Parts: sequence; C-alpha cells; structure tokens
Amino acid sequence: TVKFIDYEYADYNYQAFDIGNHFNEFAGVTDVDYSLYPSRELQRDWLTAYLESYKHSTGREATVTDAEVTQLYIQVCKFSLASNFFWGIWAILQSRYSSIDFDFQRFVHVVKVPHC
Repeated sequence: TVKFIDYEYADYNYQAFDIGNHFNEFAGVTDVDYSLYPSRELQRDWLTAYLESYKHSTGREATVTDAEVTQLYIQVCKFSLASNFFWGIWAILQSRYSSIDFDFQRFVHVVKVPHC
C-alpha cells in the first residue's frame, strides 16, 4: 500500500510531482548520492504497482497497459525536475531566513537532474 501524506503543506498537488519528489528523495537529503536514484526499471515497476493499486481502489479493472505506465513515467520525470527546482528555491530562501542549523546553500548545490 502506498499513501502520500505530505502534500507540501496539505495543499492539492499533482500526482506526478509527488511521485517524482519521492524518487528524488531516494538520493537522500543531507548526504545526497544520486547513484541511489531509482533505475528506469525500478521506476516503471513502481509505477505499474501504483497504477494497479489505484485502479483496484477505485473499483476498476486493475490491468495496467504499457502506454499508461509510459505516460505516467514521462510526467514523473518532468515533475522530478520541477521538484528539484522547487526544493532548490526553497533552500535558497531558507539559507537567508531560517534559524535551523542546516547548510541550505550546500543543499542547493547538490540538486541535479534525475536519471530519467
């Protein structure tokens, strides 16, 4: 079962943004290692399981086509970039205004393009 619980401060978000953000977080936050970003195969397997579960939970036939997985995969790749941009801007702002003891400027420098 997959449940998304943090819709970036409880607002509606795009499905593909949350999944892309989830994949980005495989690489870590403080010690970022993009070799941990899920492979294309793992992403497609994950998306297939996600779509099957979603269809099943809405009472539809749970069969998922390759075209459906590909469509969501492309959206997730794009939103993964948007997620990195979002968190990069957030880190720039935090480095200026936050009182939290965290190297936000270093965080900005480790954000990079995902492996889509």
